Amino acid sequence: MPTLKYYVGKGSPKLYSVHKPVTTIGKAPGNDVVVNGDKVLPNHVQISFDGRDFIIEELERAGQMTINGKKKRRARLCHNDRVMLGGEAELSFSMFAEALRKRREAAAEEARVTAAQTTALGAHEIQGVRKLFSFSEKLLQKTDLDDLLGTMLDDIIELTHAQKGFILLLESTVTGGAASLKGSGGGDGDGRWVVRASRNVDKTAISDPEGGISDSIVQKVIAEGRALIVSDATTDTTFKTSESVVALQLSSVMCAPLVAQAEVIGCLYVGNDKVKELFRKPQLDLLSIFASQASLILQNAMLLTALRQDKAKLENELRDKRFGEIIGACASMREVFRKLEKVAGTDISVLITGETGTGKELV
Repeated sequence: MPTLKYYVGKGSPKLYSVHKPVTTIGKAPGNDVVVNGDKVLPNHVQISFDGRDFIIEELERAGQMTINGKKKRRARLCHNDRVMLGGEAELSFSMFAEALRKRREAAAEEARVTAAQTTALGAHEIQGVRKLFSFSEKLLQKTDLDDLLGTMLDDIIELTHAQKGFILLLESTVTGGAASLKGSGGGDGDGRWVVRASRNVDKTAISDPEGGISDSIVQKVIAEGRALIVSDATTDTTFKTSESVVALQLSSVMCAPLVAQAEVIGCLYVGNDKVKELFRKPQLDLLSIFASQASLILQNAMLLTALRQDKAKLENELRDKRFGEIIGACASMREVFRKLEKVAGTDISVLITGETGTGKELV
């Protein structure tokens, strides 16, 4: 359907559909297309459709009309013709429905952007799966906990375009002498946490790790046990009043809980202080998957640490309750140990008596 565009000032033109047999144009309010201008007449021109062509003609001799810069009193309109009335009111004629065309163009552009985003998202997800696969292979090859956690943070920072990454553990999970899990930390009360691993974008450890972390964001994730994205921490309604957010001037932050045996033991935290609204839901999903991997690694490390502590404790307890390969704590066994110590340093024959199965061969 043909369309007239009326240009008013510097804004977008007004669109009028030319769908009637006769379309009137002028200053008077009763016209189909009302245009302004000191030299525009109340009923300046009309456009009529003869079944094949659209004809524009002046209605009053006093009126002035130019088409594409040439004076005309009557003319057949063609696509993209520019019409000037009274030297002031400018219109253009289109053989197509401009509004519909623009909607189609907008829809096509939206589809193109969506397709591009989907393609980029698909590529990002594939890259994330590859990183996970590569990291899983490293789990089978490496046993050093620090090396594994550092590699994990490097992969996450690369995937999410973060500047820094941290693995934090609740202090309650690293008490009892678990030295291999300890680090510097923050928080207060039952929610105190320690930084187990930290990483910069250049794959080096951060010298002052707890100084770049928002305690309020960490506490919320640990308390609720849910991953979250903060697109702009300084304007976020939940965190903008937080002392740590204000002091650090944080921008984009993602944080996912570390869960072991249905309990939150810490969190995986990444951030970028220069770019706002950097992180999206797919990146948070990847972070949560890596957080699950980190939880397994740390849980195994804590179990191994606990086993080593139990072994050391048992060895200390048995130190005074054994003689060679013989273990005993009752009074009669301690008397046997005393006699053995007495004769062990001599070069004399000793007759050992006792029932079968009492361990005579161990003496």
